[in-house]
Amino acid sequence: MRIVVVGANGQVASDVTRMLASLPRVEVRPVARTRGGSAFLRYQGIPVLHGDISDPEQAKCLLDGAGIVANFALASGNPAEALARNTAIIRQTFLSSPPDATVVFFSTLSV
Repeated sequence: MRIVVVGANGQVASDVTRMLASLPRVEVRPVARTRGGSAFLRYQGIPVLHGDISDPEQAKCLLDGAGIVANFALASGNPAEALARNTAIIRQTFLSSPPDATVVFFSTLSV
C-alpha cells in the first residue's frame, strides 16, 4: 500500500510519516515543498519527494500510484493568499490522485 503524505514536514504529519514508515507492507512517500522543510525526515532516513502539489504537472508525479493520499498541507500568507493556495492544494490533490485512491484531509489547525 502506497501512502502519500502531502505537507509531510509539519509537526503532526512528520510524526504520522515516521509511524507509517515503520509499518510492514506500507510504502510511505512524504511530500514537502523544499529540501529545508524535509530535513528532519531525511535525517530520520526517510526519502522525501519535493515539489508543489498545487502544480498539475508536479502533482501527477508526486501522487503517482497512491492508494491513500493524506493531505496535511497548510499554506500561509495573508488570509486571502492562504485561502487561495489551500484551495488550490486541495483541488489539485483530488484532480491528480489516482481514480481509486482514498484522499483524506487533515486539518492540523484543529489539533
